[in-house]
Order: sequence, then structure tokens, then C-alpha cells
Amino acid sequence: SENKGAKTGYLGKERECMKTNSVSGERKGILAAEILICILILASATVIYTKKREENKSTIRVAAILGSEKISFWEEVRKGLRQAAKEQGILLTEYTPEDEANFPDLIESAYYMDVNAIAICIYESDMWEECEPILKKIREKGIKVIVTDTPPKTEDYDAYIGLDNYAVGQKMAENIYENYTEGQSILIRKPASQENLVLERRREGFYDKLEEYGLKDQIVYIPDTNDEIERIKEVKEYLQQVKNSAVVATFTTNTTTEMAEIIYSGEYQNNIRLIGFGEITDKVKNYIDEGIIDMFLAQDNQNIGYKIIYAVNSLCQGKESHEKNWNVDLLSYDESKEN
Repeated sequence: SENKGAKTGYLGKERECMKTNSVSGERKGILAAEILICILILASATVIYTKKREENKSTIRVAAILGSEKISFWEEVRKGLRQAAKEQGILLTEYTPEDEANFPDLIESAYYMDVNAIAICIYESDMWEECEPILKKIREKGIKVIVTDTPPKTEDYDAYIGLDNYAVGQKMAENIYENYTEGQSILIRKPASQENLVLERRREGFYDKLEEYGLKDQIVYIPDTNDEIERIKEVKEYLQQVKNSAVVATFTTNTTTEMAEIIYSGEYQNNIRLIGFGEITDKVKNYIDEGIIDMFLAQDNQNIGYKIIYAVNSLCQGKESHEKNWNVDLLSYDESKEN
């Protein structure tokens, strides 16, 4: 019985050991399954991460170095820019220099950015000279250069988005010719100092077209000064001297609005026509409705932003470019027509 007990004790211990080994085996199996699940999760996450990286790498990236959004013009441009980038799946990064003099430095920094294209605006001729070698270097790296608003003064760009400002001046001259009466004076504010390239092109188109119509001799220049009180006084004196009817041509929003205010306050509506160019502000709308502004031309500012993105997409995907110059839509507001 002693042996039997010993044997039974031995078998009991053996069974206990087998039971323990069985539990241990089950735990090992569970642990192995958990490890396998973790491996699968990590592998899946790695695939997703890699896929995301590949998607980001394949996404077209553009840096927009443009004017301040505090300016209504650039606010509208950026609206179109953001909307089009969202629609086209383009990664957009926006930069705004606090001072326009910093444009060249900011543009140069684009060379070191991880982008496919840059959209820029440069106003002054001297600044173009400074930026020309920078832009050449950027394009040699393969980054597309999109110039907007102000026509480029270099060949180192891939697309220009903006108005044909020369055509704007010509269209204004055409309106004068179509409504011209014999002996009518054509009044233009003579700039007090050299202005930007955009205004120069508008005036060139205007003068050339009037010369073509044989009306250039009818131009009367109203001196312009930086002193607002003196400037308005001189304009009023010129308008009072007009014996026959006259037409006033203005090339910016501010000059159009100021001239409309002068005409309205002096009650010159009966013999003064005003045609202008600029942005459709609330003041401009009111003066169009009142009949003070007879014809007003404006560019579609959001359309600039849209076309920047479409040009970037076209160039970066290697599509055949439609043209190097992408013209922005021109809107015409006329008191005699419903728009």
C-alpha cells in the first residue's frame, strides 16, 4: 500500500504537471496570437503610413508669395486660390511679407522649400532686376514660377496670370470713341510721380488707341499732387472751365471714386462722363447706380487665384501649356446695360 500510495502520489504529481503544462501551452498560444495580431496591426499601420507618405510625395505643392490679405484685392485673389487648391487637391502654403521690399528675400528662400511651384507678384522694375538671377536658379532646380498681376520683366517664368492691362486701356479708349461728340475734351489725371508697371501699360493702351482714332490731341492733363485738398481743388477748377462736354478717364479704384465724388458734389453730371477701372467696391456700385460712373471695368480677382492653381496643375503634370500668358476675366459695368 505504501508503494501504491507512492505510485498514486507520483501519478498525481504527473497529472498536475501535465495540467500545468497544458495551461502554460494555452497561455503561450494566446500570447503567440496576441503577438501575431500586433504584428498584423503594425504591418497595416506601416502600409497606411507608407501609402500616406507616397500620397503626400505625389501631391503637387505650391508656395504663394503674394500681397497682404488686408488689401481687398489680395483678399479676393486668395479666396480663389484656396478654393481652387482644394478642388484640385494641391497643397498650398501662403506667405505674406510685412514689407514689399522683402519680396526678393522671401522668393530666394523658395529655392530651399520642398515645393513644385511658386506664385509671386513683383511690382517694381528694380525689384525684377534683383529677382531675375533668383528666379533663374529656382527654375533650374525644376520649380515652376507663376507670376501674377504685374507683368514680368524677365523670361525666367513659366506662366503669367493677370489682366492684359494694355487691352484694358484700349477698351476704355474704344468707349470714348463710341460715345464721342465733336469738341469733347478727354481729361486725364497726370501722375505726380512714376507709378507701377500695371498703370503704365493701361495708359499706353489708352494713348495708342486714341491716337489711332485721331483723338490724342483732345487729351487735357489735370496735374496731380499728393496733397488731397490741393488736388481736388485743381480738378474742380478744370471741370469748371469745361465749356462743352468732357469725358474723364481714370485707371485705379481710388482715382475713379475720388473723381466720382467731385463730379457728384459739383453737379457736373450733365456734361461730364466718367469711365474708370478698378475694383467693384460699395462706393463704386453706388456711383454706377447713380449714373455718375458711366462705364467701369474690373478684373475678376478670384479668377486670378483660380488660374494660378490651374496653371500650376497643368505645368507640374507635364501637360502641354495652353499659353504662357493666362488672361484673367474682365468685367464691364455700363449704366446703359443690365449686368
